[in-house]
Amino acid sequence: MMPVASAHRWIPPMVLAQLLACLFGFIMHPFSFSPRIELAVPLESPSEFMRDHTHADQPNTSTIYSKIPAYVIVGAQKSGTSALYFGLCEHQNVTCSAYVKEPFFLTNGITEEFVRSSAASSFSVAAAKEFQKQYIEACFNVTKLSEFAWTTSEASTSYFDSDVALDALRLLPVEDVRILVVLRDPLDRAYSLYQHEIRKFMKDDQVDVGDVATFAAAVSSEIDAINECVALDSNTGHAFHRTQGKAAQESTPSFPFAVFYQCIQRARVAMRQQVGLKSPGYLFGSFYFGRYIRWKQAFGRRLRVILYDDLREDPVGTLDRVVEHLGLPPMHWTAAAMSSVRHEYQQGSRYLPYNRSDTHIRAIEDLFEPHTNLLALHLRRCLPWGSASRATCDLFT
Repeated sequence: MMPVASAHRWIPPMVLAQLLACLFGFIMHPFSFSPRIELAVPLESPSEFMRDHTHADQPNTSTIYSKIPAYVIVGAQKSGTSALYFGLCEHQNVTCSAYVKEPFFLTNGITEEFVRSSAASSFSVAAAKEFQKQYIEACFNVTKLSEFAWTTSEASTSYFDSDVALDALRLLPVEDVRILVVLRDPLDRAYSLYQHEIRKFMKDDQVDVGDVATFAAAVSSEIDAINECVALDSNTGHAFHRTQGKAAQESTPSFPFAVFYQCIQRARVAMRQQVGLKSPGYLFGSFYFGRYIRWKQAFGRRLRVILYDDLREDPVGTLDRVVEHLGLPPMHWTAAAMSSVRHEYQQGSRYLPYNRSDTHIRAIEDLFEPHTNLLALHLRRCLPWGSASRATCDLFT
């Protein structure tokens, strides 16, 4: 990935500013037992955003625009999305023409307006095409595309947890857009995000090591909210375990733990409003099942779930299977590309490990277990995440 110091040579200034705002105003600070908050930069108005992000030198070719993006990597954060994105860039028919890998366009104010307008009776295909044009011209340099390498994409990790992004992609007039999501052991993902924040802010000379909150302290408010959602799901008449075998009513949630996930979404919104951050917390984003169901219902077979575990164990083979899902010809692997991809996934984590036998860690693992088990059943494959969840692997061997 190009260092930020040299990125200004090819990334439009306002796009770079938007990227930095996303990167450095993102989640809860991991410092002190009452964590400080880093406020996110407010979103630009739609008119300001388009004024600064539209590139007049890009051809308005309907044939090209109807194929962009060919696929989108929607998350999850800290699960290997960058390596997947750049690994697919090695394909001979793929051109990574996005100005930045993570433009976060489909979770901004313009997209929210577009999704709201889609409910109006006056909404038309022309409106969808106009939005797509704005999206493309803000995020992609189409002049880099060619007849033989028009396939392009972006990879914004905020999309997986966003209904706005899901609806926008569903409404885009794109020919058979594919959705890729990378999932990782939920506890590993949360802890990696925590370590990432520590690593980022420890660069501040004013930060004392003694001020760094433990992982347990950093997630304590989330655990309280999660336990409240668990209790709500258990006590409601529409909870999964109390509706099995009963006739579904109109108000009955459409999938297991739906009440829980609705509660989690409300808790995230409340925390976001309280602290002023786009995506606060570490644990909320690791409850995958409810989000997977929403994306699966919207995109069906066009959705592909890739496991971080598979990318670590066999990155070349896993990328080959993703390429097949995208409908592309087999990858022409060079020795250099193959070596680079293997190194990217198999070099190991930069972050310190944690003790999985710790009582607090095991309690968090127990919160994830039923959701991981349901996800395994839906994916029809083993998810070796945590000691309890590994037991479900016996069903798939």
